[in-house]
Amino acid sequence: MSDLTKVTQEFIAECQEDYVGLWSLVKRIRSAGFNKESEILEKTLSQLSPLLAQGKISAGQFENGKFHLWEDSSDGVIQRIKREWLELSRPLNIGDIVWFIANTGQ
Repeated sequence: MSDLTKVTQEFIAECQEDYVGLWSLVKRIRSAGFNKESEILEKTLSQLSPLLAQGKISAGQFENGKFHLWEDSSDGVIQRIKREWLELSRPLNIGDIVWFIANTGQ
């Protein structure tokens, strides 16, 4: 099984530079050798959960050109991502579900 530490580090670094869509993390996880959709979902959520819980990143979505943070607990964000991902009737794509930004000073 691949080590996802590098994937997580790269994702955090990208979040420190700009807003990063969920698809970007999923792409990295696929590149680390995970191919089954259920496995990709599990690995993605397991990588995001501690980052959100520790306050390293925040989640939100763009609306009318402005980024709006989701006002929810880290567990709530994870559950929302999982629910919306499972509701998609197609593979995850750029702009789908959620975007992330690093929290400065973390």
